[in-house]
Amino acid sequence: MATFDERKPTSSSGTVSVNMDATRANLIYLRECLAARGDMPGYEIASGSDITYNAAKQPTVTVFKERTGIATANGRASGTRYFFRETNTYNGSGQLTKSFYEYSANSGSTWNNWVDAEGNAADNFTYNGDGTLATFTRSAS
Repeated sequence: MATFDERKPTSSSGTVSVNMDATRANLIYLRECLAARGDMPGYEIASGSDITYNAAKQPTVTVFKERTGIATANGRASGTRYFFRETNTYNGSGQLTKSFYEYSANSGSTWNNWVDAEGNAADNFTYNGDGTLATFTRSAS
């Protein structure tokens, strides 16, 4: 299993091949995260107070926290761990209608929208009358 190294690639390495290898290793890590259904090695699995549920026992807020040892290995203090937060909204039928993504670079003290290249931080879902997914769109909020 690969390990993501935020310190690589670096302009100080001096060679193209070293930077290419570092970029390849980080892309392999990301591919493995996707293959593991989004699980992120080096992050604590959300549980207990890291998950908030609505009355129907559906997760409304989930926080993934970088392990302290990973932050230390990357040369950061434990107070600068990366956190990722997903906030879900449901309709009256209990169907997921929105997932909004944020990140924190300071252990949850402040949060920023986790946007894609188009500036979108939310996945939006609509449903057909039979309950099947009708549309999926991305939006800024």
